[in-house]
Amino acid sequence: MSLEGLQFIGYVLPTETEDFAMKKMYRYRPAFSEKQHSIIELELFDCRVCLLSFYEEGSENGRDKYKKRSNLKPGHVRSILQACLAAYYELDGNYALMFSAANDPEKVQESNGRFSLYKLFLNHYFRDIDQHEYRECSILNTLIVYSPDLPQKEEALDFYLGFEKRVKSNLEKEVTEQFNPLQYLPREFYEGIEKGAPLPEK
Repeated sequence: MSLEGLQFIGYVLPTETEDFAMKKMYRYRPAFSEKQHSIIELELFDCRVCLLSFYEEGSENGRDKYKKRSNLKPGHVRSILQACLAAYYELDGNYALMFSAANDPEKVQESNGRFSLYKLFLNHYFRDIDQHEYRECSILNTLIVYSPDLPQKEEALDFYLGFEKRVKSNLEKEVTEQFNPLQYLPREFYEGIEKGAPLPEK
């Protein structure tokens, strides 16, 4: 699955503080936009998980670059997400796709706008979505999609649970009295992972 404007940049190896096995970097420059370009990152883990993230090219370093909001038109946003999927489909082998829909600073909300958009996009554009399983935490705005025959599936789901807990730990620093859904996390979040289920119908 190729997409015009999507360019592979190269590989990044982890530092001592990073736990991914390798990171694939892409640049997406749509023909209809000369100014706003995106960087797409695919962090690959040994448990067959691919963590997807993207941000505006030229953004400052640090984790906040993933939270920067640009006034993009819906068609531009859709094209970025299509570029993300195109990059994902270039991977060798079977990988679960995982993401975290970063909240706006000091506005930690359940099922925020970005999370809802990502789910809607996956339901329409993810290949053979009805043949995949998924797990999500709408309070944390995280989701993982995987095929039933994913190699190391249990390891991948264990990794996702650990990822949820890291996201929760990060969000605990940002919650406010007005925006704090973390207190409503379900009991299963602490007890383990239930078997995934197909995504809802389109």
